[in-house]
Amino acid sequence: LLQQTSAELERLEVELNNLANPETSRSPPAGVDGIHDGLEVVRGRLLDIQAGASKPSGDGELHELRRYKMESTVRIQDLERQVDALKASQAEDQTKLRTQEKQLRASTRGGEQHQLQAEVDRLRHLMAEQESNLESRLRKHKKQIQSGLWRLNLQALKECEDHSEDADDKGLQAGLAELRGFEAKVNAAVSTTELITLLLDDVHRVTAAEALGLQQKIHLLQDQHSGCLIRIRELEDQVEELERIMGVKKMNAIAFIKRRVSRRLLVKRLNALTTSCGGKGIRKRIENFKERTHVLAEVASSEHKYVQGLERLETGFLRPIKEAFLGDEVGTPLDPYGWVLREYDVLVSALDQLRKVHQEGLPLLEGCLEPGADDDEQLENVVKFYRHLEKHSVESLVQITNRLPSIMRMLSDRQKIKSGPFKDLTWRLQQDMAGDGPKFSVESYMFGILQNSVSAQLLLKKLSDLTPREHVSYPELAEVQQLVDDLVLGAEEKCKEYSKLLQVQESLYDSRESFVDESRHFVADGCTFTLGRVVDSEESQGDVSSQLETILQDSEIDSRMENECHLILLSDMALLCVGVPLEVRNPRYRRRGRQPEFITKTKFRVQRKLQRPSRASQLSVQVHSSGIFSIMSDLQGLFLFKANTEVEANLWVEKFRAGWCYGGCESQKCTASCIE
Repeated sequence: LLQQTSAELERLEVELNNLANPETSRSPPAGVDGIHDGLEVVRGRLLDIQAGASKPSGDGELHELRRYKMESTVRIQDLERQVDALKASQAEDQTKLRTQEKQLRASTRGGEQHQLQAEVDRLRHLMAEQESNLESRLRKHKKQIQSGLWRLNLQALKECEDHSEDADDKGLQAGLAELRGFEAKVNAAVSTTELITLLLDDVHRVTAAEALGLQQKIHLLQDQHSGCLIRIRELEDQVEELERIMGVKKMNAIAFIKRRVSRRLLVKRLNALTTSCGGKGIRKRIENFKERTHVLAEVASSEHKYVQGLERLETGFLRPIKEAFLGDEVGTPLDPYGWVLREYDVLVSALDQLRKVHQEGLPLLEGCLEPGADDDEQLENVVKFYRHLEKHSVESLVQITNRLPSIMRMLSDRQKIKSGPFKDLTWRLQQDMAGDGPKFSVESYMFGILQNSVSAQLLLKKLSDLTPREHVSYPELAEVQQLVDDLVLGAEEKCKEYSKLLQVQESLYDSRESFVDESRHFVADGCTFTLGRVVDSEESQGDVSSQLETILQDSEIDSRMENECHLILLSDMALLCVGVPLEVRNPRYRRRGRQPEFITKTKFRVQRKLQRPSRASQLSVQVHSSGIFSIMSDLQGLFLFKANTEVEANLWVEKFRAGWCYGGCESQKCTASCIE
């Protein structure tokens, strides 16, 4: 058993040498776990040998071995304490490395990077010194342990050879067992030292890797620092440019402040005067002044939006719709005589003219948007702007107002008839509209045109209410307000006349001529009886009065006037029409109601047009007996009419004279005054 244990110890010693010096070993080294298992086996065998050699022996050699055992035990304990101290030092160094790494990660400036780099170099130097000291100490202890082990082995073998016959086999075996135990402990200490060396190598490699990572981070921080320097130079250039711009703005601000200093001093004096005197009127004027500034800004902004709306309606909607649909509808049931296209062209042309007029006056309102503009100058510019509109926009505004309702109905009908293509076109035009701001439909822009006049009236009234009576611009402002009111009222009157002409046109049957025009107005209409033209224009060159008396002396003149004539009197002509009864669908018809489905409606066919002569000497209108009245024109001859009563005949004559007035009245509005 002792020989087997000795052989096992020799094998373990070889394994320990291979593990300590892997470069010089001839066979691959065993693992630490295998050596540990071998030591456990040896420790069990030694315990068996010690159990057999428990009796005391009187040999001096055994006492020497026990003494050497105690010395070896002390040395092993010293080695274990040194190993523990090395482990603690290693843990402390790792803690310091982690702390330095955190400091290096937290640092972002150049100075801190250099300090951390110096600290890393210092730690590397310290680790190298500690590693060299530890390796030298380990080599020294290893040599001492190996020399003591070989000395013990040689001494034990010599004693065994010299005293093998006399010595007690059991005692010798016990001593050898104790010796092998000491040898195992020494070998365990050596293996532990080798393991510590390997761990230190691993720590060195990890520390080198961490130092390399820290070096890379340092280079990265240096690159970031270089980028920051470049960005700082760019920002410095931008700051110089901003300082130059701010210098220009500073000069402008100084000029603006100089302009407003006097105004602020005036406001302070007024506030002081109001506080000292307790005058509510002065405070009210200051409030009105501030609100008047906002109203002036609103006038300017509303005009800008109005001009933009006119441009979008004309170029963004109406012109593309004409090119896509209306040009191809002439001669079709939708536009048999081309009247729709003609009215559409008049509307587009009027929109273009109105936009140009408003755009020409916009520079007068630019000062209203500046916060430091003079109040008197602002009001004066507003007065000039509305005078400009009153002078140049009446005709185009009337044309637009007259045609917008019919054009809106026409567009609504096209949406029903050509729903798909028409809706796609209007939607695409709305989406592709140029300019900033919200984009509305064509109907919204048309309603905006109709509402602008009312908005202008309200803004002028509010501006007039906020302006004191003693203000230098108040008389002109009040006058302009009255002009705008008269403009709106006059446009409404002309629109009413235009709507009457539309009603006349709708009452005609199969008329190939349109009688709707702004230069023409409706005078009167009614049912009469007529003989038509009794004397033509060639015969009227002679004595017409004698011919008229001869006709009127006829006893059957009343009975001969049986032809009904619907007379429509316009400002430049008279239409002699005959009634045509038509059966049309009843708009009040309901399936469960009492109204009939179809009703009879009378329309009028134009049989003759009686033109107004160009001179008053060429016309003669007279009243005769029995409700008969005559119209004599040098161009068309003599016409006889009969009314139901003489009073009605006199009214017709007065209407002819008033409607075809040649400027003989004292009033400038002779036609309207004569009709009244």
